Amino acid sequence: MSKWKQKSPAAPPRQVGDLTMTEPVIERRKWGKRRSTRQSLPLLDTDGTSVRPGELGNTGASAGPGRSGAGEHRPGPAAEGGSLFQSYGHCCDKEEVSSSEFVSDQVHSPEDLGEVVGEAYRIRPCRCRRWFCEWCGPRLGARLRDRLLARLAAFNGVYGITLTLDGNLFASPEKGWQYVMDERLLARLVRELHRRGHLHSKAYFWAVEFQGDTKQAHWHLLLDATFVPYGEIVEIWSRFRPPTAPPLPEPITAENYKGHAPAFGSVRYTPSDNREKAAYYATKYLTKSPRDGYPDWALDHEGRMPRYGHSHRFFPRLSGHDPMCFCAQCCGEVEPPSKARFPKKPRAKSAQPRRERKTIRERLAECGQSCTVVRVKRVRLPDGSIVDGKGRFEGKFEIPFREVCEFLEINPEGQWQLEVDGRTVTEVEEFVKQRDAAREAA
Repeated sequence: MSKWKQKSPAAPPRQVGDLTMTEPVIERRKWGKRRSTRQSLPLLDTDGTSVRPGELGNTGASAGPGRSGAGEHRPGPAAEGGSLFQSYGHCCDKEEVSSSEFVSDQVHSPEDLGEVVGEAYRIRPCRCRRWFCEWCGPRLGARLRDRLLARLAAFNGVYGITLTLDGNLFASPEKGWQYVMDERLLARLVRELHRRGHLHSKAYFWAVEFQGDTKQAHWHLLLDATFVPYGEIVEIWSRFRPPTAPPLPEPITAENYKGHAPAFGSVRYTPSDNREKAAYYATKYLTKSPRDGYPDWALDHEGRMPRYGHSHRFFPRLSGHDPMCFCAQCCGEVEPPSKARFPKKPRAKSAQPRRERKTIRERLAECGQSCTVVRVKRVRLPDGSIVDGKGRFEGKFEIPFREVCEFLEINPEGQWQLEVDGRTVTEVEEFVKQRDAAREAA
């Protein structure tokens, strides 16, 4: 371990009133690695004389209430009864708080507020959390709708646009959807409208829907605007006509769009003063499954297929702010002052192989095919009510949730978890072992 000594040069004397202040020469030692057992020592003794390391012996090794501990220094009085400096390591506290009187008021779980009176076990199915799932999709959509309602309250106006595609321009509906997503046509449309001065801000939200007859995808777009000329929307949307499409006799503009067939797809608009109605309309296809199901090309798609999207920092993500805070920083209008921009470190190559690529249909088939067991403590609060404490993972059963309900003679419809005792968990575990043994023997 490398180490060296260095003496700081003595500063020239300075006159303070009738006193002449001189800075002592301090000998410093730099270590390559700081010892974890090293503790901070007072710079000055109680009589004002300087103290070097090793002269105190064991008198300053222990730090307790009223003594100097790690991260604080309390020197003795200087001339005229004053102290040279006073620092206790609590830069944000207005009053000094001793370590013996400090009591933490943080609550991490209900067990910190009441008395544990028992415990229970919960058997829950392992859900896929996919937007195309008949079980998970509507529940995820309901949460998103609540967040969207709070976000639209910060809009100066809500303007809805529905954008469709001409199916004759693409070989398949999937090719049309892929073209819109890869070329980022929705973001380019909003950027051009904002450049022309029709939007209050660049914030936007969109949700995709699939038509039942043509299986084509179309998008519902919500903008922060009061009025947008319809002709300019048609003009910009017509510019996104794919290069492989046959050429038009003349380009579509905001003046000559009437009487012409849609060059890229039809456009509809809905200015609405009712923000709640606009949020429900944009997310109604996310909170329920279509009657005829999703298109086969969408279910057979491999990889990510988003059902909704929004502008950058549309929802708040700042730490320390309320989840429903929509200040200028949370909305992305002002850059947070405390946000540090450090260069990203290159990711280390993982030794584990990437997981197998699956279609959306294959991932939906895994929903509810296994169960987890969570142990929850029952806590009695000071007001007498009993609530659930912090859950703890106990294990996993490789058995469908429906079969567990049938074994316990419980109707699985509408059940999202089962509350049982420890004996029932043991019975289910034995049932799973017998089921697996019978399958191996067969």
